[in-house]
Amino acid sequence: MNGSASLFPRPCLIFLNGEIEDPKRVLEAAQFCRCQHGAVLCADGGLKQALKLKIIPDIVIGDMDSLPKPLPALGFKKPVFVCDFDEDSSDFEKTLLWALERGFKTAFVCGLLGGGLDHALVNIAMMERFGLKMRVVALGRGQGIFLSKGLYQFALNKGERFSLLALRESEISLLGARYELKEETLSSSSRGLGNTAEGPISVELHRGNAWFLLGRGLGLK
Repeated sequence: MNGSASLFPRPCLIFLNGEIEDPKRVLEAAQFCRCQHGAVLCADGGLKQALKLKIIPDIVIGDMDSLPKPLPALGFKKPVFVCDFDEDSSDFEKTLLWALERGFKTAFVCGLLGGGLDHALVNIAMMERFGLKMRVVALGRGQGIFLSKGLYQFALNKGERFSLLALRESEISLLGARYELKEETLSSSSRGLGNTAEGPISVELHRGNAWFLLGRGLGLK
């Protein structure tokens, strides 16, 4: 994807304590964030996942109840630990809020679906909530960008599969795909699952929100 820096301004990468399904993609995102003067953050136990990839984060945020025990030697470049013991918010929520308050405009998130179903649903809800204030990108077996009102361009190849899934009731236009939309109102459903690009596509959210999901990486190099 061209123009990655403009599509993903002031980025940070957030590690959650779930399975890293595509380490190569996460390493690419970490490198992109560092090259764009961004940061690598861990939501408490996400530090375990970062260390598995030999990444030393800049900041670890949370109540610190899920850190590796004992804490391994982290070398010369040690992270800053930001303790927050608020029991009414998750470590992920605390990390997103910390990033938002410090001017980060993009959050790549890995380990999103780890833990129980309750944690997974809360994590997705947090991404949708904070996606109204910053760009959030889920990294897993594929990548998903939360879209709010505006126009988006994606440099896809002919025949490439993608999904565009509306949240609640949204008004969407889609050009450059096998199944196009012209200011159509979509609600939460399977409509938009498994579309095919005819080449580069454009998505415009006139109203509401949607997830754009793609099986490959988003071209951060």
